[in-house]
Amino acid sequence: MQCMADWSFKLLENVLHKTSAAFHKIASEWLLDGAVEVKLPDLLIGCEYLVPKILEIGRNIQHLKRFRGQRSYEYKLEQRTNLIEDETLDKGALWYNIHQRGRLYSIVDQLSTTVSEDVMHELMERQRLLDHMLFVQAHFFMLRGEFTNAVQDAIREASAMDRKRTGFSAIPIPKKQTPSLIAEAA
Repeated sequence: MQCMADWSFKLLENVLHKTSAAFHKIASEWLLDGAVEVKLPDLLIGCEYLVPKILEIGRNIQHLKRFRGQRSYEYKLEQRTNLIEDETLDKGALWYNIHQRGRLYSIVDQLSTTVSEDVMHELMERQRLLDHMLFVQAHFFMLRGEFTNAVQDAIREASAMDRKRTGFSAIPIPKKQTPSLIAEAA
């Protein structure tokens, strides 16, 4: 009976070891390059925290590559690679080990923070998202009276159709905006 138990334990240990080595390779490729075309090991299917976090990091990396192109993106690759190498995770480490998994969670959290900061920098500084949003707000809601009139006309039409169908309208009918009313409101 002992021989059978040893064989079963050895088999289980071998499966876990191979799975964790495969996971390390997949996670490293996804975290560093944002590109994985292989199926995740079945061992990771129940990992509620780790897999979504890794996929989120990979998606952010893909967006950054799309914004910047491969060459200009690579300067951040060294920083992410150093995060992984500084932790000196043993590539053969078994991820079911609580200590190893805790270190892996720590690395994934640090990478997530780094990549998220990079995405925010890209959107706010390089793509000037705030300027675009302020322009949209100013164009559609403050400076353009015809947009407001078009919205009010659409509401008026919906109210009239509602009134014909039911006999009354639950939609309040706004006053028609004219340049003099707009000037008075300002």
